[in-house]
Amino acid sequence: MRRVLAACAAAAAVLGIQGEAAGRALAPFTFDLAPDTATQTVGDTHYVTATVTDSGRPLSQRLVMFEVIAGPNAGPNGEGFTDGNGQASFNYLGSTLGTDTIEASWFNPQEETTYTDRVQVTWVQPAPPTADLSVSLSPGAPGV
Repeated sequence: MRRVLAACAAAAAVLGIQGEAAGRALAPFTFDLAPDTATQTVGDTHYVTATVTDSGRPLSQRLVMFEVIAGPNAGPNGEGFTDGNGQASFNYLGSTLGTDTIEASWFNPQEETTYTDRVQVTWVQPAPPTADLSVSLSPGAPGV
């Protein structure tokens, strides 16, 4: 979303529009991907959600494309349509340690491809198993 707002701010400056009016006049659509960062255990599934709105109102039935664009698990991609809340989700299984970068895109009503800010997930090793070392002693047992 920051990329969209930055482009709108630049265009607004050229047109002489300033402040909050610039954002309203040139960027009624917002497109966000969440969560911004996450930590997952290798072997788990990570979920991200894209949200598309027009002047704060959710847009349904908009096709959103997702892709893991960089990192040790790069390659998975998918797509989905936004629901009544303007949200579409994507998930994938992380099989390798490291940090992945995920991005989403959609075609806005001006038929331009709009990208979200990139989000990251860091894949870590599972916690080592713990051993139960408790000992039970019975009354009357030798040494008790």
